Amino acid sequence: MKFGYKVITALLILSLLLSSCGGDSAFFTRPELDGFSRGAVTGSFETIVYSIAKADAILLMTENHTVIIDAGDVNNSGPMMDYLLAAGRQTVDCLIITHFHKDHVGGAAKLFDFLEIRQVVVPDYTVDTEFYAAFKQQLDAAPEIPVTVLGGGADLDFFFDDVQFNVTSSKKGIEDMTEKGENNMSLVTTAWHGDKTFLYPGDVMASRIAEMIRRSDLAADYLKFPHHGAADTGNKPLLDAVNPEYTVVTDSNKWPIDDEFNTILDAAEGQWYSTRDGVVYCVSDGQKLSIWQE
Repeated sequence: MKFGYKVITALLILSLLLSSCGGDSAFFTRPELDGFSRGAVTGSFETIVYSIAKADAILLMTENHTVIIDAGDVNNSGPMMDYLLAAGRQTVDCLIITHFHKDHVGGAAKLFDFLEIRQVVVPDYTVDTEFYAAFKQQLDAAPEIPVTVLGGGADLDFFFDDVQFNVTSSKKGIEDMTEKGENNMSLVTTAWHGDKTFLYPGDVMASRIAEMIRRSDLAADYLKFPHHGAADTGNKPLLDAVNPEYTVVTDSNKWPIDDEFNTILDAAEGQWYSTRDGVVYCVSDGQKLSIWQE
């Protein structure tokens, strides 16, 4: 089933490029964008991963702009909204929903009640659930908000301030998925700030990870690990391919990562953090990362 919204290609976000790349061209490779200078780092780039049980709510902030990747479960988006409102950031320049599981889209509808959403990016499928319907109802009530639907391997490139972004979709459609299809429909976001690379892969699992590794160099300095560190994610191949300096896992005390993956993370070269232990903050100056947990 295809997504029920109009696909917007004439977007309101400055310097936003949409391309259809169904072949084996390399994703996650930093493209050249008109009007963007890679070497001109003018501010900081902050990633905040919230501690909201086994769910994803990720806040990305450039010097003047805000991107959200997923909004957690129903009633999970409160801490993120409180932070933005306290910081005087009532505008979300881009809301990316990786896929429509409850622990990723459940809190999205509430964002529209308190924040100005300027652009939405979603994968190309629909589901028949109450929390998805609540999200779609908010979009239907605000037809002025551009919605970009990504599928069939299409990807999206844009930048805010000194941070460059790419959002990539699955080559396969939901009808072709054999391995927990919705997870593998996840949109994968890459961000670049100066010399630093950040990877936020939603809930992709082993078969999609294998495709990603086959098609691109996934090396990154920061990795939000997919699918909450579940054992069926293809954990070690992804860690080996990305080789991150820092890894963040969105698990919980009720659903923690298993002992095997805990051992793999401990043996890896970089440091890792679990949102079981609090909110994880990371700030980039383009050359180094500072990370802490509260």
